[in-house]
Amino acid sequence: MTGPVLATVFLVFLGLTFAAWRRYLWVAGRGPLEHEDTCPYSLTDVFGGRPLLNAPHQKGVRWLTEIFSRSVAEFPGLTALQVPTPGNL
Repeated sequence: MTGPVLATVFLVFLGLTFAAWRRYLWVAGRGPLEHEDTCPYSLTDVFGGRPLLNAPHQKGVRWLTEIFSRSVAEFPGLTALQVPTPGNL
């Protein structure tokens, strides 16, 4: 690369880095989330410090899909994964 091209690339990189830093400071200064987690359990409450040892049906699991399929087979009436959406926060 030639000098002016390299200088332009550096200035763009510097500008994007500064913008990302300012965004980080803005987000960090916003305070706590509006909707706090109201679940009475945490992962350590439910599973303890060694989750796979407390879930024997997961012994020997290698893939995330295996965790879901084994959990569905073991607990068919429970929710496998819940992702909050803006409408139900």
